[in-house]
Amino acid sequence: MTYERSLTFAAQLWIDSYLAKQTAKAGIRLDRQQTADELLLFLTDDSTLLTPGFVLRRHIQAQGLVSGEGYADLSQTSNIPWPGDVIHQTAKKLSSISRAQHGLTISTGNWEHYLTDAQTIHRDMIFRLAMITGMGREQTLDLLLACGQEPYNMRRPMELICWFCQYTPGAYTWRDVRRLLDACTDRPLAEGGGQTPELYGENFTQLIRQNVGALLDANLPAEEAERMLKELIAQSLGELSGASRTAQNGYLRLTEYLNALYLPGKQATLHKLINAVYERLDWRFEDLLQSPTGKRYVFRGAVEDESASRIEDCVFSAALGETALFCKRYYARANAIENGIRAVDRRDILLLGYFLITGYSGADPDTRAQFWHLTEENTSLDRRIALLRDDLDDLTHSADSREKQVLCCRILNELLTEFGFRSLYHPAPFDRFILLSLLTDHPARTARYLLGEEMEV
Repeated sequence: MTYERSLTFAAQLWIDSYLAKQTAKAGIRLDRQQTADELLLFLTDDSTLLTPGFVLRRHIQAQGLVSGEGYADLSQTSNIPWPGDVIHQTAKKLSSISRAQHGLTISTGNWEHYLTDAQTIHRDMIFRLAMITGMGREQTLDLLLACGQEPYNMRRPMELICWFCQYTPGAYTWRDVRRLLDACTDRPLAEGGGQTPELYGENFTQLIRQNVGALLDANLPAEEAERMLKELIAQSLGELSGASRTAQNGYLRLTEYLNALYLPGKQATLHKLINAVYERLDWRFEDLLQSPTGKRYVFRGAVEDESASRIEDCVFSAALGETALFCKRYYARANAIENGIRAVDRRDILLLGYFLITGYSGADPDTRAQFWHLTEENTSLDRRIALLRDDLDDLTHSADSREKQVLCCRILNELLTEFGFRSLYHPAPFDRFILLSLLTDHPARTARYLLGEEMEV
């Protein structure tokens, strides 16, 4: 499958290089954990989790936007929360900067939620926060990773403009992003999206690659570079902001494999399929709640286990809450992908990969035979899954957590590669949830569970 986000060639090379470096560094740390206990303790250490609030606080601190000694130096430590007074002081200053320099109204309370991981940061807001705090491309990629998002999507003019403006961090404001976007599109920037993206044909690449070198040439005067950027976007507007039909077709094909595992011999809608998966996995969402302060119950188990299921004051709490809400609402998301309203992202592939691994492990020989029969259609995804046969079979017989980790990562990475996404990145909350759930044979249901209690190796 071609690169799902159809990035310009130069941008793709740069992003792939940075992500490969970050993934390799994370992989080295994971590989150092030799025993099952070491591995699970490492994956349940909240200080090693790359949350959005941590990325923001680390960058804000490096930029000198906070002062005083009442907080941890995040460049020297890991994900350690700041005291409430420091958070409030920082949020108040950022709210003022947002309004005065960028023309954006973001309240002090909302900034506090972003800095403490108490509120979801949606994709458009990620780029606003990145511009306000003066992030460059690398820091923005870190924030996207922490939010479970894919890299810059050059199908979206706004993200292409942010990529351009962040060549020199701090040189442009969000006002400049809006100015350039309005000049290119002759319409204001949509605040919330919601429009159905047009689906473009398979293997369609929408940007004019031969112009990229000139567009990203640092030696060009700013006015000339802006002019070329606006021309490139204006000429390509009909081809920007689409969802990939290739990814959509691959996603739907992957659900057919899940159908063979969870509803063998039946043809079901996506809603029925997901319901069957959740019933098999015993995922309960009826009592998944969110309090007014943003703290959540996450993946609660049996009712009698209520005392062990309550949210705790730790970094994992909000991260798990976001994951649980994503899964609870997945019926609607899958339907939107099927109808071309939403594009496939890497969380979809990780979640379906989790379903595939767990479903295959519990399948009987006849069901597995139906599963492998699907590969005979010989699509790109079929060929990829056929390569996973030995790994899936080995995984069903493996009792060693270290071996399971290697096999699970290999299977998930093959699926991610098929859709053009980066490899498993365990510092990211969603990736870690998937990996930890596979290694413990249970979904990571609660903060207490993740912090080391009630584990089953």
